[in-house]
Amino acid sequence: MEENKKNIIIAILLVIVVALITFVVLVLTNTISINLSSNDVQEINESDSNNDKQEEETFSKNVDDYIELVGDTLDGSAFKKISFKNLDSSLTESFLNEQSKLLEYIDSFEAYTLADGNMWAQFNGNILSIYYEIIVKDEIGEQSHIVVTNIDLKEKKVLNDKEVLALANGSFEQIALENYNELLPFVERCDKEENNCQILARDGGFITLKDYTENKDKYINNIINGLDEVIYCYIKDGIVKYDYMKVQLDNLFYINGKGGAFPYLTKEVGKYNY
Repeated sequence: MEENKKNIIIAILLVIVVALITFVVLVLTNTISINLSSNDVQEINESDSNNDKQEEETFSKNVDDYIELVGDTLDGSAFKKISFKNLDSSLTESFLNEQSKLLEYIDSFEAYTLADGNMWAQFNGNILSIYYEIIVKDEIGEQSHIVVTNIDLKEKKVLNDKEVLALANGSFEQIALENYNELLPFVERCDKEENNCQILARDGGFITLKDYTENKDKYINNIINGLDEVIYCYIKDGIVKYDYMKVQLDNLFYINGKGGAFPYLTKEVGKYNY
């Protein structure tokens, strides 16, 4: 009887030991599996990160790899046309079309001389900005003509003016509001004079101070809708800028009747943190 009790106790202890061993084996197996999965994920993430870095570095940031000067010099000067290489035509078509229109326009002048020129290209981050300006002198005076483009080589797209301004937290709305406020003192002065100063609105009639202030949104929208035609945005030395003629901006508000040649002004929007 006593012997049977010992055998039963031993059997129970053996079952418990086997169960404990099985439990420990299962825990260790799961732990190893989890660690292996974690390492696999880490290796995959590191691989993806390396692939991303390689993709970012697949294009050169040497301007000479993309741009060259071609054709005859303009008006006997050293100024030439810009041509592109190693870039898809979808990235260069707009600039080349505008450059051709500009040169055809200048050639249509009966008499002119090339007064000056300004041509540069540089990388800021992944964006290649190209600036092409010709200043000609004719019977009216000196006239400046500009063509610019901003190519994001990483995203393979040409940035529009709104996208360039946004790189420094700028916007069309901001530019429009600034110019609206700049014109306000002029409107106030004209409103105080009786017949000597009248501001002709683009949509007909005359602009009064009451109209200008009560219809502020209308006048701001007028300039927003026309900004693409009168500003040239670009990035230079890490700063987002735009060139403009004040007379052209003012003409989006009212008809000022001013003719002649006017210089382009440059305004800084802010730093581009790339």
